[in-house]
Amino acid sequence: MFRKGDRIVCADGVTRTVEGMAPAVTGEPARVVVEGGGERIAGNCLRANWEDVLAAHRRTNAAGIRVRTEPDPTNPEWGAVLTELAKPSTII
Repeated sequence: MFRKGDRIVCADGVTRTVEGMAPAVTGEPARVVVEGGGERIAGNCLRANWEDVLAAHRRTNAAGIRVRTEPDPTNPEWGAVLTELAKPSTII
């Protein structure tokens, strides 16, 4: 799920650097080990690598331009772009 060096934002809103994934424990949620050795529930963390953030920004910026400059609610492509913009991101 996460790899060493990834930057993540945890449920408490703090950005941390990943050291690795903790060993799996049956019946327990996956955990990520962060700098300093602390563990956080992986499902409560989101990636925050700059490359991912920039890529998401580029995609949404391009989609926003498309929606603004060529508005046509009857065009399926236009509708698909608008739907994509409305999706919640997994990237901070």
